[in-house]
Amino acid sequence: MANFMQMMQKAQKMKSRMQEMQDAAENLTLSGEAGGGLVSCQMNGKFAVTKLSIAPQAIKDGDAEMLEDLVLAALQDARTKAEKHMAEETEKIMRELGLPPGMGLPF
Repeated sequence: MANFMQMMQKAQKMKSRMQEMQDAAENLTLSGEAGGGLVSCQMNGKFAVTKLSIAPQAIKDGDAEMLEDLVLAALQDARTKAEKHMAEETEKIMRELGLPPGMGLPF
């Protein structure tokens, strides 16, 4: 019975820590870029884009398709960084609570 109570306490702590992590994610800023910096963006840990910058020379070229690809690549770069950060934070919480890897939320 003691093991069950310990497991329930760990589950409650994990839930609390995961909520703290989600709350902090909104204030997190991750950057992505493409085309050697021609296009850059910022995204928070909840994957909301907060800034998008396009260098004037990217617009001058007049190649809309290339510009679209650069924007998508910059957004994906930021999202990948956000996903990696959230996964690392989840693993950290799991280790601190002494829980096996993979029991956290998937990111």
